[in-house]
Order: sequence, then C-alpha cells, then structure tokens
Amino acid sequence: MFLQFLSTIIIARYLGAEQMGIYSVYLASMMVLAGFISLGSPSYVMKKVSVYFNDKDYSKIVHLLRYISLILLASTSVIAIIYFIIDKLFEHEFDLPINPFYIITGALFFIVLKVINESLKSIGKVNTSVFLESTLLAALMIGSVSLLRWIGTYPSAQLIAITNIGSTLVVFICAVWLFARLIPNKGKTKENHTPSIGELTPFWGNLLIVIGFINAPLLVLPFFASDSEVGLFSIAYRLILILINILGVLAAIFGPKFAVAASRNDLNELTNLLKSSGQFSLALFLPVALILTFFPTQILSLFGDEFTDAALPLFIMLIGQAIYAVTGLVGLFLSMTGHAKLEFKISIICIALMYSLLFIGGYYFGMLGATMAFSFCIAVKNLISLYASHMILRSISETN
Repeated sequence: MFLQFLSTIIIARYLGAEQMGIYSVYLASMMVLAGFISLGSPSYVMKKVSVYFNDKDYSKIVHLLRYISLILLASTSVIAIIYFIIDKLFEHEFDLPINPFYIITGALFFIVLKVINESLKSIGKVNTSVFLESTLLAALMIGSVSLLRWIGTYPSAQLIAITNIGSTLVVFICAVWLFARLIPNKGKTKENHTPSIGELTPFWGNLLIVIGFINAPLLVLPFFASDSEVGLFSIAYRLILILINILGVLAAIFGPKFAVAASRNDLNELTNLLKSSGQFSLALFLPVALILTFFPTQILSLFGDEFTDAALPLFIMLIGQAIYAVTGLVGLFLSMTGHAKLEFKISIICIALMYSLLFIGGYYFGMLGATMAFSFCIAVKNLISLYASHMILRSISETN
C-alpha cells in the first residue's frame, strides 16, 4: 500500500493537476469498462477455482481459465469494433484527451490480471496476489515515471496511461507464469464445466454496481469541472480510498464470523459482531482521519503545491467516510447472513441516488457540489444498510 501511495505522489508531481485529472478519468473509465467486459468472471473464477483446487482437479482450473480468457478477449473485441464503427460514422469527431483504444486495451489487461490474481487467492496464494497487483505494479509505475522524468519527457496523461498498460501487461505475464508453475495441467477429466453467460450474470451485476459506485464521481465530474479541478478532486479521492482499503481488511476477519453466527442463528453473537465491526473500523479510521483533518495542507503538498487546494473536498469526504466507519461492516453483514438480495437492492437504490445527486450538485456547484453528493451518498448507503441489519436482528429475536 505504501508503494501505491508513493506511485500516486510521483505521478501527480510529474503530471500536475490538469493532466492528473485527465489520467484519473482514464483510470475510472478503464475500470468501469473492465467491469462491463468481465461479465463477472473474477468473482466466478474465485468461487470455482477454490473448489477445483480443493478437489485437486487441476485440469478443470486450466480449462476454466482458458475459456474465461476467450470470453474476455471476445467481449473486448466487440467493444473495440463498436467504437471503430461509431468513430467512422461520425468521421473521427471524437476529440478526447486519451485515445479510447488505450482505455479498451487497459481494460482488457486489467481484467485478465484480476482473473489470475483472484485465482491465486483461491489456491491460498494471497500474499503472492497482493504483491503482484499492488507492490510489483506500483514499483513498475514508479520506475517508469522516474525514467520519463529523467529523460525530460513532456508530462502527458496519455503517456502515463500507456505506461500503466505496459506495466499491467508485465505483471500479467508474471502472474500467468507463477500460476502455471503452481497448477500442473494434468489429470484431465471428461467433465470439464463451461459456464454459460446466465451463470456469470449474478456475479456481473454485483461487480458493476461496486465499480460504478466507487468510480461515480470521476465519471460525472468532467461534465461540470475543468481538468485541473478533476485533478484536485482525484487526489483527495485517492486519500479517501486508502481509508476504504484499510477498513476493507476487516472484511476478511468478520465475514466468516458473520456467516458462522448466522448459520447458528446466534442472536447475541451477531449483535456483538456487528457492534464490534463498528468499533474496530472506527479505531482504524480515526488516526488516519485525524492526520488528514489537522494536517491536510502538509499531506496534499506531497503531491505538489497546487494540490493543497483540495483540502476542502478532502474534509467533505472525510465526513461521509466517518459515518461509513462508525456504522461498521453492515453491507458485509447483510451478505453473510443470507440477505445478499436485500443488500443488492439497497445498492441499486443508492447508486441511482448517487448519480442523480452528482449531476445536480455538479451542475449547480461544480466540484464541491459533486463532492458533497458523493460524501452524502456514502453515508446514506451505510445508514440504510445499518437500519436493515437491525431489522434482521429484531426479526431473529422475535423468531427465537
């Protein structure tokens, strides 16, 4: 995580606010497109590979990954062809800061790497996966950007996007090589399972909601703010994402406990776990939040002096994040206790609310309006899920 933070500082100082805004929009667009072309394959692969590996049926793993790779390549090709046709029909009228083909290529490499990394996690190689997708990728970006600065290239978001694509490709090759050494292609079976699109759809829907929710402000803000303002917002937003990632560590601890307590219908244990998740998340959140609250200028200046203007958006998002921390892992609680559909419905409502408020806030108040909308919706989402969690606990109490 430190190298990821360091790579963001180096990239921001190299690009400046305006080009950083363009690059941040590229990343958000690339990730959303990756979600579309994935068809939910990363989550599906994680589920299936863990089962096949436990059964030592390695040939099924190899068959599944080959099939998924073909699906990803096919879906990406369709997107590329559609863009090519539209671009030709409109006689190249699209004047975008970054060539859409770079976004399409980046999305493909991002999602195939994600599939391999999820597979590594499924066979117990969590540390290896984290090293590849965070440490190695960040190290390659740091090295590449440092080289660009050393040779005196003109700061360009498109150049960094190309660097990101190349770095992702290198990490993907390393991941495939490692996975091939861990999974022997032997023990062929006549019963290789080929998933249908319908089988992938539930995983696809959940993935799109998560990606769409997280990247919402960076997708909407360019309609109402300058590239420089988007760049300022993106740095404050990345600092908030660090907090979200820190709190996400608790999911690996509390998720299984929620599931076990729910299977036993243990009301007291579920109540205590939900309360504890809020206490732990607040304990993790508070120190970092206090640093960002009292020393925003010093932290933001690490990215460049011009980014200190992002102090107010950072503070606004910290307010919403504080509510997120206090409420605890309520979304995970709903999912692990057999109420995933309810959590899905809440997410659908909140993502629709978020995009609506982002457009309204951005139209009338620009960057600050979009920031307030994003912070408000993060808080509302968790408050609704918290209310639903307590209703479930009350229902269990009445049943007992």
